[in-house]
Amino acid sequence: MTKYYPVSLVRRTVGRDRLNLAARHAQVFLDDFAPEMIELEQVRLFNKAWRRALELPFYKEWQRNHDLPMEVSTIETIKSWPALYKSDLRDNLDLIEMTPGIIGSYRTSGSTSEPFNFPKGEGEFPGSYSTMWSYRSAHGLKPFDPFLLVANTSTGAAQSGWQKNKMRLTQAMKGIAGNSWKTDGLITTAEAADKALKCLQSVHAKYVIGYPSGIAAMARRAEELGLLFPNLTHAILSSETIDAPDIKLIQRAFRVKVLIEYGAIELGAVAGSLNDSGGWPLKVHWWSHLLHLDSKSSAMVSTLEPRAFPLINYAIGDVIEPGVQTQGGSVLSIQYVSGRTRDIVTVGTRGGDAAAVDARSLTYLARDLPGVISVQVAQVGPGKVEMLLVASDVEREVLVKKISSVFVKNRNDFRPGSVAVSFIEQHIAGARGKRGVVVPLEAVPLTRKTYSVIPE
Repeated sequence: MTKYYPVSLVRRTVGRDRLNLAARHAQVFLDDFAPEMIELEQVRLFNKAWRRALELPFYKEWQRNHDLPMEVSTIETIKSWPALYKSDLRDNLDLIEMTPGIIGSYRTSGSTSEPFNFPKGEGEFPGSYSTMWSYRSAHGLKPFDPFLLVANTSTGAAQSGWQKNKMRLTQAMKGIAGNSWKTDGLITTAEAADKALKCLQSVHAKYVIGYPSGIAAMARRAEELGLLFPNLTHAILSSETIDAPDIKLIQRAFRVKVLIEYGAIELGAVAGSLNDSGGWPLKVHWWSHLLHLDSKSSAMVSTLEPRAFPLINYAIGDVIEPGVQTQGGSVLSIQYVSGRTRDIVTVGTRGGDAAAVDARSLTYLARDLPGVISVQVAQVGPGKVEMLLVASDVEREVLVKKISSVFVKNRNDFRPGSVAVSFIEQHIAGARGKRGVVVPLEAVPLTRKTYSVIPE
């Protein structure tokens, strides 16, 4: 196991290049450059990336259709450019497939209901790896530290036979070579949490990284059992919306420093934790990503590192609360990521109108009640939502009364009949096994009994 992994030897020999890459931008991450200087450098890097993009069939057409300039002088100018959506890329696959130098793809999971293969070019690994490790190195972590990845484990689910086994074996060998191990991130039972914790113990991990919901479930179970992990120093949360209660639970149960990594498969790591006191705020990797917000505070990202297919003013789909910004609007730090815009539901109010509500705020009202394992939300009609509960060893009517009293105390502005509760057998997994808050109505079991929680 990783207890006997020759870390020092690997770092001196075959892993030396990765160690050097990891240290490349660590000081840049830590340095406090003036926003004015950063903006000038970002404009230069953006123009360089845009010139590369204009050599590609897709962007030649994009520039022509939107009458875009050959270069920009300010970031504020970029904010007026059209947003690039996955749908734009999907509608122009013929042009994208003409991109030279493609050796593979960055395949998104479809967590936005829009899976897509983004072109990957040769030589892109060093830049993305260096950027990803900039904040990790700044917090004292190094490549080849033993770690446990808590994420989807359904590798090759769409394949069959020897192809699936070959892919799983290849990934397992890569994991062993990199001193890493993997466990399923969808943890909704005590048995699943026990299995993940056993893995965490056996690999002597220095850090655990992955889905916040999975790591929080492990932390909750570890606290119940009184387990300690003396080798564990950090938890890195990524890929899902991150809640303050989960951060505190993980800090307390695992006795670790919590870091947050923000990004996307097609973009790489866009930002990382500035400090280790509670994850937030995040510092944007400004040398590799230009981040600004549209009029609705949704994130727009342009890749600045050399890529076969740059992403220019790409709509990632997250609502962001910015921290430090340059005069032109480049976001240099992130106070909080509210999550996907699809995490908003509408709930009828006693005043007659339907209010836009963050679905996570509804789950908070039920998820910590005894017996509740999982809470999700579905929009079942105009101004009507249903909370989908996985709960074990509880009397349903008693639990519904408790939820109802919580709503009366905290959200009595909701109209009677606007919020209901139903019980399902298991959590409804999203793309890559992520524990999504909002689930589509078509994914909700048809045979279920509902209970209204808003009294007249």
